[in-house]
Amino acid sequence: MADLLYQRRLSASGTRIDIMSDRLVVTASPAASGNPLASVQNASEVPMTTHDLQALLREGQGPDPISLYVFANDLYQDVANVLHNQGRSWREISVPSALKQNGQGEWVNAFRVLLDRPTAKGVFIGELAEILGGGAKNTRGNSLQPGSFASSQYNSLYERISYSLRSLWTDLPIAAIINILIGLCGVCVVVWVEKRFRSALPRL
Repeated sequence: MADLLYQRRLSASGTRIDIMSDRLVVTASPAASGNPLASVQNASEVPMTTHDLQALLREGQGPDPISLYVFANDLYQDVANVLHNQGRSWREISVPSALKQNGQGEWVNAFRVLLDRPTAKGVFIGELAEILGGGAKNTRGNSLQPGSFASSQYNSLYERISYSLRSLWTDLPIAAIINILIGLCGVCVVVWVEKRFRSALPRL
């Protein structure tokens, strides 16, 4: 999850698609040749329909990697169909409620500020963890001050480690998670059978 959210920065490469309930917001690398987004003055994000997205991809635009940020599922299948028909692959994430303005569409202001600011990945993840767990202040959309996450070194270290572990787990494919759980269950069964067998042996 953290990697995909870091990829959403305005300075990142590739094509990022925010899927809202009624529209798409597409952000592409400014350096992309013929990028129609570059013709929009002072804009790096452009509202689009699925038809606009299809035309964009047919023209060979929309550089890889492609990342989807799902705010609502209304247009998700249409976008997936467009990408699939164009032979494009993508990664996706369901946007957490803590990053949605008023729990709905649009990014909260605190995360928007983080996206706009050039930030090293470690610092980005740390401030992201504070936004996700920052309570009412951030979910209402108030902006964080740059570097505010570093003001508490103990909380910063704890939250960075815990958030990184959670991100590692949630980034695993479902099949891999199932295999891990099955393996753990198998180990538990073997240990239980062995203990039962030993307890059934006659004592000398």
